[in-house]
Amino acid sequence: MKKAKITLSQLRKSKVWHKNTTRIPKRPQAQKKAVKKGLDKSSMFLKMVIFRYGVKIVPEFRFDPNRRWRFDFALPHYKIAIEVEGGVWTQGRHTRGSGFVKDIEKYNRAAALGWRLVRVVPSDLLKDEFLELVGEMINNE
Repeated sequence: MKKAKITLSQLRKSKVWHKNTTRIPKRPQAQKKAVKKGLDKSSMFLKMVIFRYGVKIVPEFRFDPNRRWRFDFALPHYKIAIEVEGGVWTQGRHTRGSGFVKDIEKYNRAAALGWRLVRVVPSDLLKDEFLELVGEMINNE
């Protein structure tokens, strides 16, 4: 599968980008304000992965039938899981002891089931470097 390098402005002009989608601000300060107003980074990420690589990506994917665990995003065909680790600098759930231990249990179970896991902080979710990493994983099936 050939990688297509695309910018956010090109995505906005594409057919994938629907007319009812909220405008994505370019400046970080404006992005923070937009997030407070309900602009969703995860929907932008979904659209960018679909547009760049043409693959099915599922948000909140339940991967283990015996547990209620979910991946933030998953590419089920490729068994690629993406976990957005929030609260890194504010002692959020993923960095406190009990939450960290529960994450280890979840990630180990995912590995036992054959999933490849990528962890990312929210600020890096839409960066080209991360999107290219997802593309490399798709290409290295």
